[in-house]
Amino acid sequence: MSPRRVARSLAAVSLVALSLAACVGGEAVERADEDPLCVLPAAPSGLFQYGDYAEGPPTVSYAADAPLHVAVDHGCIGCKRDLEHACEIALVGEALEITASIAYEVPGGACEASCELVTSTCATAGPIAAGTYAVRYAGAEIGTLTLPGDAPALCAAP
Repeated sequence: MSPRRVARSLAAVSLVALSLAACVGGEAVERADEDPLCVLPAAPSGLFQYGDYAEGPPTVSYAADAPLHVAVDHGCIGCKRDLEHACEIALVGEALEITASIAYEVPGGACEASCELVTSTCATAGPIAAGTYAVRYAGAEIGTLTLPGDAPALCAAP
């Protein structure tokens, strides 16, 4: 076989392999209580990225008789469709229970190389009275909050 014919054959095999790789997909992705989050005294303005707190979370002022907010960083999600994401924070006795989820489908076919930063935010249904509360996420206690008080934002990366 001539070198030119070998080169053409390799090019054709490469093109077929790339085409097949681009068609892989149709995978459903679901995560629950796996992404990093912070409990904040107010909803974040703009996009929340947990990585912004790599040097440690900022000190915030938690007020009594005010709602608490949660921001969840689901990361940079590319090549997706049917994206759904949410979080919830609820007072259960003397504890604050947090849940977070994201679900989407990775479609078959070619995808853009870009991704979208995805954040879920939520708040308690009403104000939280003065006191000390255990905070639970992903089935574990991630810390306590004392209201009112100044403290580093309560963050967790399970």
